[in-house]
Amino acid sequence: MKNDPHEWNIVPVPIYKDDSVFDIKLNPVKGVKHPFECDLYSGVKDVIDFENKKVLDYGGSFGNLIISSNGKIKEENYTCLDVDNVALEMGRKRFPHSTWLYHNRYNPMYNFQGNDTFSHQLETYDIIFAYSVFTHTSYEEFIWTIEKLKQYLNPNGSIFVTVCLQQDTRLLEWYRSRRIDEFGNQDNYELNDSYICITDNIQSEIIPNNCNRLLTFYDEEFIMKIGKVHKAKIAQTLIEIEKQ
Repeated sequence: MKNDPHEWNIVPVPIYKDDSVFDIKLNPVKGVKHPFECDLYSGVKDVIDFENKKVLDYGGSFGNLIISSNGKIKEENYTCLDVDNVALEMGRKRFPHSTWLYHNRYNPMYNFQGNDTFSHQLETYDIIFAYSVFTHTSYEEFIWTIEKLKQYLNPNGSIFVTVCLQQDTRLLEWYRSRRIDEFGNQDNYELNDSYICITDNIQSEIIPNNCNRLLTFYDEEFIMKIGKVHKAKIAQTLIEIEKQ
């Protein structure tokens, strides 16, 4: 385990190359719930202008976003909210002048012993960012959290989150292969015009209280009613949600 975050070697997130998912082997970080070092900043910087902006990284783990920004995101302008105290402490050691907040919010995959409260009195931000967070929650949790986060946006601020789309067949098959490797098989996808949930290797309308894996795939037209879809250099789809 790399105890000194200064020694971390940041690598790109999985991106598309030609007609297939380019699956880069991410560097694992032991002991944290979202255990990969990756360059988030490069994948979204052409869409999101982070410079001189106050940023809330919702579910930001140990700070992949600020680390990979190489100083473009100012330390004092960055706040990370996460369910993983170990990851937060790693980030705090790297960026002591940033704000690192433990968020004991329930999640069936990452924090099944958490609660359903949102007790933080946060500041307000120009950008709220969530990478690969709502890919691992129910639709209801997604919508509830977005409405809550809107309270912490500055005027003209935006929320940027990533989602998985049912129309993205390359990503569907990429995840299927990972589930088959882990569980031996996976249910065939039964797509619809809203969203589907895969818990472990089973498609189900009911999400169990605790599971090893949870993935939610949205219909593109359905998600466009929630936010604006952007093209970014990452495998998941980036959407922008404004305050109004």
